[in-house]
Order: sequence, then structure tokens, then C-alpha cells
Amino acid sequence: MLLAAMLTNGWAQNYNGYAYVDLGLPSGLKWATCNVGAANPWDYGDYFAWGETVGYGKSDPSNAHNKSYTGGSTVKTKYSWSTYKYCSGTSSKTLTKYNYDSSYGSVVVNKYTLDLSDDAARVNMGGSWRMPTTAEQQELINNCYWEWTSSYSGKGVKGYIVYKVKSASDKGKVKYSGSTTTTVGTYSLADPHIFLPAAGYRFESDLYGAGNYGYYWSSSLNDYSSPSYACYLYFRSGYVYWGSRDRYYGQSVRGVVGPSVYTITVTSNNSQYGTVSGGGTYAFNTNATLTATPNSGYEFVCWDDDVTTNPRTITVTGNATYRAIFRPKLVLYVYANSNDMGTVSGGGLYAANSTATLSATPYEGYKFVQWNDGNTDNPRYVKVTGDATYTAEFAVGASQEESHGATVNNDGVSVTPYETKADFVWPSITGVASYSLIIWADEAQGRKVCTLTFNANGQLTNIDFTQSVKPQGSASAGGLNFTVTGLKPGTTYGYTLDAKDAEDEVIETKHGTFTTMGADGIADITAAGINIYTAGKTIIVENATEAITVSDALGRVVGKDDAHIVRMETRKFTVPSSGVYVVKIGNRATSVLVR
Repeated sequence: MLLAAMLTNGWAQNYNGYAYVDLGLPSGLKWATCNVGAANPWDYGDYFAWGETVGYGKSDPSNAHNKSYTGGSTVKTKYSWSTYKYCSGTSSKTLTKYNYDSSYGSVVVNKYTLDLSDDAARVNMGGSWRMPTTAEQQELINNCYWEWTSSYSGKGVKGYIVYKVKSASDKGKVKYSGSTTTTVGTYSLADPHIFLPAAGYRFESDLYGAGNYGYYWSSSLNDYSSPSYACYLYFRSGYVYWGSRDRYYGQSVRGVVGPSVYTITVTSNNSQYGTVSGGGTYAFNTNATLTATPNSGYEFVCWDDDVTTNPRTITVTGNATYRAIFRPKLVLYVYANSNDMGTVSGGGLYAANSTATLSATPYEGYKFVQWNDGNTDNPRYVKVTGDATYTAEFAVGASQEESHGATVNNDGVSVTPYETKADFVWPSITGVASYSLIIWADEAQGRKVCTLTFNANGQLTNIDFTQSVKPQGSASAGGLNFTVTGLKPGTTYGYTLDAKDAEDEVIETKHGTFTTMGADGIADITAAGINIYTAGKTIIVENATEAITVSDALGRVVGKDDAHIVRMETRKFTVPSSGVYVVKIGNRATSVLVR
């Protein structure tokens, strides 16, 4: 009778055999008057797991997981992971659809809204009926007047009457027994409304909370904490909000029908900085590609919701506006102290936090000494964080190449140390999207020198550093080759190399240590107060109080002294020939060049 009165009064309309009400929502969305599976507004209707289209006590031959659990029955009588359609096991870690995290299942597809084939409203009501998104449920909360009743239309059913407001000041108000909520308008069942019965929910084989709580699924997956959760509208007397929970619970579904198209608006924070595209009208649940194109001298930063992907693809579920944030690029000025002594390169416009390569090339008869800030790396790689000026200082004289020590191999990584730099080589690793190399001054205490990030082709993409790096080459059949510069002579360093996949997960890790050559071939372990130097074919060690081992470049021991002596005493080790030797003192090691 009530439904007939709604239709007779004209504020309820019929679409595809089901009645709906226009509640005056900003989106123009219309809400059905009954739950899916209900014949009347006060009926509870069916209970659905999220993404399933068959309710409690009904047969669903497409749910193979439920059939396996029941031993052959296709009837849904239990709500758990063991019977959930898009799960292959007994926990949330075995999802087979709508999963964006590999720790929740091997099938990973970044889909956050139900396909219409998995939408209980679309499958059961047909036409353009569908389940609302969580944003559309929030729209209902914010733009209607909610009044709790203990007996809707005298039927003894509890729930909320959701009214089309008569005054804008009534939007979002909730009235319940004992509350002091007042409205500008006066509301009755003769006014446009829908009724949401407190139908409770199903867990395992039982019904919980009926008559006190309402749980209504949206079509939206929880996209911020766990793919095993889906979003829903929840209420009780005095409380209306949306939340998320495990997808296998049996809950109510209320259908909606809306505009055939939605408007996506795309803007720029400053039209002089850049342009945008992708705005327009789109059908529900279709994709739109948004693109931000910076003008010359500017860079794209992010969208106004902090997403940095560009171009960006979104799924259209309602009207929305996106703004691209652009900013001017940063300027590096690079000069030579004398244009008669050499040339420089690397100046220009750069995106913030990008890497710039500064090079100083001396003319014949001249040498590069340093940059104006004392840094001697050449080429030099700097992380651009603001406008800056660099001046290369040249002087009369010839450049001198550093000597190098023996190559050290650790777990497939080869390191050749020099006085102030070290060459790294390692083989390419299958399935790697990026590499992260950390150089440690003291790995045990977590004192990093720099963190270098490379793509799969060996191209430097980011630096967080005290030191700088000099890449040499890229990925090839032999692997990756690059040089870390700006190191201290005669110093032992550690390194950690992480190989990561496209999800930034570490798939392989390598560790090792290396020691740079001392200045002019003499290693000075200053931190321990130990001096090491050479005299002809003799390596001399002063102030060492621990056992000493001297090895050649092939690892053969050529000298050893296990005595523990007091400081100020000297120990000497005669070596057979010129070359690089490794001197190990206790847990410390360094390379020494014997000329």
C-alpha cells in the first residue's frame, strides 16, 4: 500500500520494474525504494557477500569455492572465506579477484570498483541499476535528513527514514529517540523518502544485529589499508557512517540508478605553467586518462590529491574535479674560473630532486683542481633542490690519475678501490625494475654515506647522499658498471645492494666491504690511530695492538704476526714484489700499494 501511495503521489517513479525516489542529490542519483530481493520497503531482502550476486539460501553454480566447501551443494548457507567466491582458501591471503597487494593472493589486478557482472543490484534488477559507490553513500549521508524509527509505517521494522530535505540547513542531520535534533522543515511519510531497514548481517550461518544495525555494501573496495576489505554504509540509532570490513560478510544491497554520463573536470594551478587534458563526459565505470603537460621551463609536480602518476587513468564513478600542480624548474649556473683554462657543462633548468651532471674539462697544459665549494669530483653529480651556482677551478699543470687496489669480489659484486673512488660491477638480475645501493661508513651503527637508485638499465634515477657518484655505462650482457666517487683515502666502507621488482619489493640482496687506497699508496687508519706506510718492499705498521695478516691480491698470506703488543711499537712485513697488498689488523682491513 505504501509503495503504491509513493507511486501515486508522483515522487516515486518506476524504472525497469523497480521503484526509485529522487532525493535531490547533487549528483542526480536516484535510490531504489527496496533492498535487492525485497518486495516492500520494510522487507530485509537478500544478504550478499561483496562481489557475489546470489543471496542466502539460494543456488549459485558459479561459486566453485562454496561448492567445494559444501561437498557439491551450490546453495549459499555460510558466509566465511571458505565459501567466498573470490577466494581459493580459508583466509584473506588467497584472494583471486579485486586484489592490489600480492601478500593477499597471487592474482593481482588493480581494480577498486566491482565489475557490473559482480554487482548484485545490476544482476538482480537489470537495466542500469547498480550498487552505489562509497562516495555516493557519503553523498546520501551528507545531503539528506535521517530519522530513526522503531516501526516504519506501522510494520514494526526498525531503521532510518531518509528524507529529501526541505531546507538546506537540514542536510546531514540525524534524529533518533532521545536526541535534541531539530529541523527547519516538517517531515512525514507523505514526503519523498526511502527507508533503510536495520537488517543486520550474516556471519557463518547466523544472522546478527537485525532490528538494531544496518549494513549496506557499496561497490567500492577498500583502497587504503587492505584489499580483503570492502566499504559499506553502517548505521544504528543515533549513528550513521561508512566503514569497511571483510568481503565475505552477508550484507544488504540497495540499488541506485543515475545519470548516463558523469563530468570529469581537469584544471591547472596556473595556465602559464602547463596545460591539461582528459576532462569531459564519461559513462559510469569507464576509464578516463588525465594528462598534465608542463610548458617550457616548468615541471609537473602532482595532482591535487597528491597522486604523481602522469598520465593518470581513473575509473569514473561520479562527477569529479582534478587539478594539476605545476611549478617553475630550478636553475643551475655552471662557470669556469678562467675560460682560457677549460670548459664546463651541466648548467640549465632542472626538475626538483633530479640529478644534474657537472663536468669540467681542462685544456692541454691545465688541470681541474676543485669546484668552488671544495668538492673534487669530476664529473660531479648533484641532486637539484634549489637554484645554485658552481664554479670549476682550473690551474696550470697536468692531471694525475689515481692508482687502484685489488678487485674484491663479494657475492657476484666486484669492487675495485682507488684513493677517492671505487668501481662497482655486478651482473644484471632477471625481473629487476630498480637497484638501490647504500654505501655505509659504519653499517653496524647505520651511518650511511649515500643511497643511489638505478633503473633496470643502470641509469641513475635518484641520489640521497653525502658523497656523489659517477655512473659508467649501463646494463649490458656483462651487467652494470658504475663508479662511486668522493670517498676518503685509506678508509673501509660497507655496501648493501638491493634488487627490487616493479612493486618496490626486494627480491635479492648483496652485502660486502671494500677499502680505498691511501694517498700516494699509503693507507692511514686514523680512526684507530694506526699508521701504515712502505719502505721499499717492506710494509711498516705502527701503533697496532692486534694480530696482523698481510695478503697479496690473490688472497695468499705473505706475512703474519699474532702477537698483541703495546702502542708505539713497530712491526715490519717484507713482501716479495711490487703490487697491492691487503693488511688486516684485528677486524679492520686496508689496501697498501707497494711500488
